[in-house]
Amino acid sequence: MSVISTVYDTVDTHLGTLFSGTHKKFYDPRELGVNDTYALGRGYGFYLGPGNNTNRNISCKLSVQRELVVSLSIINRGTAKDISIRQTAEKQLLEDHFTLIKSFEQDPTLEDLLAKLIYSGDNGIENVFTDRNNYLVIESSFDIEYFENL
Repeated sequence: MSVISTVYDTVDTHLGTLFSGTHKKFYDPRELGVNDTYALGRGYGFYLGPGNNTNRNISCKLSVQRELVVSLSIINRGTAKDISIRQTAEKQLLEDHFTLIKSFEQDPTLEDLLAKLIYSGDNGIENVFTDRNNYLVIESSFDIEYFENL
């Protein structure tokens, strides 16, 4: 098995443990609007995005830099005029976001597996609408680097 498969499984386990009991896992983290209301109510998901060859071949190992995208969501139960309800949901989403960043920074398993894991940014809080509800979503990007044996 390649390193990227191990990275994928480790991130999946890490997020499942981190958000166990509070969040539901998206079945499609790339298109959040197609997930069901149960998962979007307070959910998480991830995918591995574009990768680049860093051109740093070291001892028959290929260095790959890749984007890791983690999405978090929460339901916005208020109407357009319920400012305090929306703000409470936004703050909870931002707290979940900070928990995510902190957990990645402190995970020795990821630290041992990856040459680099850096929070590079996020899209800010966005709205996702379904036919029934309005959800708030934040997608965080992390730059990861790993070495594959050639």
